[in-house]
Amino acid sequence: MCGIAGFVGEFKKSEENLRLMLSSIEHRGPDDQQTFFDKPFCGGMRRLSINDLEGGSQPLFNQKKDIVTFYNGEIYNYKSLRSHLESKNFTLKTSSDGEVIPFLYELYGKEAFSYLDGMFSISIWDTKRK
Repeated sequence: MCGIAGFVGEFKKSEENLRLMLSSIEHRGPDDQQTFFDKPFCGGMRRLSINDLEGGSQPLFNQKKDIVTFYNGEIYNYKSLRSHLESKNFTLKTSSDGEVIPFLYELYGKEAFSYLDGMFSISIWDTKRK
């Protein structure tokens, strides 16, 4: 099971604090660690690679790379969501179930969550709207 950590706010040593948070959950995801910083957002995750071993690294982005997503869990209906997004001319690049999240958020905003069937935790950062 992966682990997500992060915060929004101006803090001294923000990057160092995030790295300490992620090191405390290393046991949740020994395979990979990634971070994303866009003041005032600091986010990251520890990954246990199960699905899409090659392309499932995070954070996940939409095409414009202005929606940033960290995700843990499983989205049961991601194949139908992927088809729906592709029919709207979105291009998804991996086979990760979580890749649908930033695109759904771009398309539907907060209503995106009503489309998801599964068990998950999600962190979304919209770089434009902060």
